[in-house]
Amino acid sequence: MPREKGSVMKNRTIGKLAKQAGVGVETVRFYERKGILTQPPKPSHGYRNYSERDLVKLGYIKEAKNLNFSLDDVQQLMARAERDTSGFCVAVRGVARKKLRDVNRRIAELQAKRAHLQHFRLKCAARKGPRNCPILAGIHSCSTFC
Repeated sequence: MPREKGSVMKNRTIGKLAKQAGVGVETVRFYERKGILTQPPKPSHGYRNYSERDLVKLGYIKEAKNLNFSLDDVQQLMARAERDTSGFCVAVRGVARKKLRDVNRRIAELQAKRAHLQHFRLKCAARKGPRNCPILAGIHSCSTFC
């Protein structure tokens, strides 16, 4: 894939790019292998130079990953941004809406677990001593063939 017009090269090696983006060099290489980032051409002498746009892309990838977007989501959205900017925002909102539903479902599950743990803790606290422990009582009430 050719470099984008207007992508200013700033003598930014992969190490500098990774450091500025707050990721590891292997992460950058991984994204290049996956096709999410385009590897710049290697000059005959010296190192590959990464653009400001590469840094911005890494920032968006990192933000998307922090929002629990999968790498497939990121890759599809980045590809869409390259070919169809008009539908990009609609696509991003669709993925975000799906992730938000997942987060809300997980929050509900965690709230139910919290309520169960609070009830269990209160039940244990109300019955002092090993004879009255609801866990031990349940274990001991079971016959050997249970």
